[in-house]
Amino acid sequence: MKYLVLLGRILYSLIFISSSFHHFSTQTIAYAASKGTPMSSILVPFSGILALLGGVVFYWDIKQNGAHGLLYYF
Repeated sequence: MKYLVLLGRILYSLIFISSSFHHFSTQTIAYAASKGTPMSSILVPFSGILALLGGVVFYWDIKQNGAHGLLYYF
């Protein structure tokens, strides 16, 4: 059972880690700007950093409350 929990933790964190890299592309920033997101050139990469840090912290099981907080703000 503990291996199933570990597998779930790895797969869940990989969702956030893999999606975070798309937040740094100019296409994603331009799309957010076209939808009216204020300061999209700053906020979109910042959300990518939050997703990356949240996924890494959740994967390494460091301070679970911190990971949940980062993913909550994402």
